[in-house]
Amino acid sequence: MSADNAPELVNKTFFCLTEILSMTGLRLKLHVQVPVRTIMQLRIAFIKPLRAFRLEGRSVWAQNSDSSSRSFVCGVEFTRIPPDIQDAWRAMIERKPSLQSIPG
Repeated sequence: MSADNAPELVNKTFFCLTEILSMTGLRLKLHVQVPVRTIMQLRIAFIKPLRAFRLEGRSVWAQNSDSSSRSFVCGVEFTRIPPDIQDAWRAMIERKPSLQSIPG
């Protein structure tokens, strides 16, 4: 991650849950608060079928997920989907597969 206003997140890896996924971005649920405008290197791993993608995105909004302040959600807009994987990415999105997201 690259976060000018949260240096403790730089070069860290976080496991999280992807709640919504599209061609332009996703919504993540995670255990750390990610400031808006944070740049993230994402590894998005699909369970069925087994496939992983590496994408880059930036957080465009963030909020507490619940009243306990132990989990957070953030919206991520992809900043670039490499041309050589765009068709494969689109096919995965259309299948609505099971997945896991692992920034890093």
